[in-house]
Amino acid sequence: MNCSLKGGRGRVLAICLIIVFALSISSCGSQNAGSTNVSTGQLQSALDGYLKKDARLKHWKLLDTKVSILSQRSSGEQLKAVFDVERKYRLDYDKAEDIPALKGRLAFLKDYRNRLSKEQLKRAKKDINVWRHDLNEYISTDQRIFANIKVVGNLIQARGWCPGLQGFI
Repeated sequence: MNCSLKGGRGRVLAICLIIVFALSISSCGSQNAGSTNVSTGQLQSALDGYLKKDARLKHWKLLDTKVSILSQRSSGEQLKAVFDVERKYRLDYDKAEDIPALKGRLAFLKDYRNRLSKEQLKRAKKDINVWRHDLNEYISTDQRIFANIKVVGNLIQARGWCPGLQGFI
C-alpha cells in the first residue's frame, strides 16, 4: 500500500474522513470534567491514541510513527492543531492465505472449481496469484503512509473537553 505509487491519495483522504467521525464520537467526555485548558499535547495524545487504534483495526503491525506539529491556532473555546503524520507498518499476518481477501478467493475457487470453464479457472488462478503476491509483499515489506491531520479540541462546559479530528490533504 505504498500511497505514492498506487493512487493512495484517495486512501489517505478516506482515512482522514474516518478519523473525523471515529474520534469525535469516541473521545467526547473521556477527559476530566473539570478540565479548562486544551493543550496541543492533549490533542496530540488523542491523535496518538487514534493512530494506534486505527492500525489495530486495519491489522497493521505498526513499526514506527512520526508526528510533528505543523501549525496551531486557538480561538475562544477551541484549539486547532495540524499534525504531519508518517506511519511505517506491515500487514499483521503470518502469511497471505490468512488474510480474509485471499482466504475468500481460495474458498471460492475450491467450491466452484468444477463449475468453472477452463478460461474462468485460469483467470481465477491468475487473480489469486496477484493477490497472494501483493499481500505477501505487504506482509514482508515496510509500507509508509503520510497524512496531514487537523485535530480540534473544544471545551464543553458540562463534560470537559472533546477532541475531534479533521483530516485534509
